[in-house]
Amino acid sequence: MSGIVQSIIHHCKKTPAVIPIVIFSGGAALMAGSYLMRLALQTPDGVYYQ
Repeated sequence: MSGIVQSIIHHCKKTPAVIPIVIFSGGAALMAGSYLMRLALQTPDGVYYQ
């Protein structure tokens, strides 16, 4: 995992135009993950007990 982070930091230092792409992509992934967690935890359609 740290190799990926180091690679992203290296690319951001080398090409500053990458920074907004990284920020928006990371934010989108975070928001999508939190939305899926909300769907899974608050409104489960399945019943897991009898």
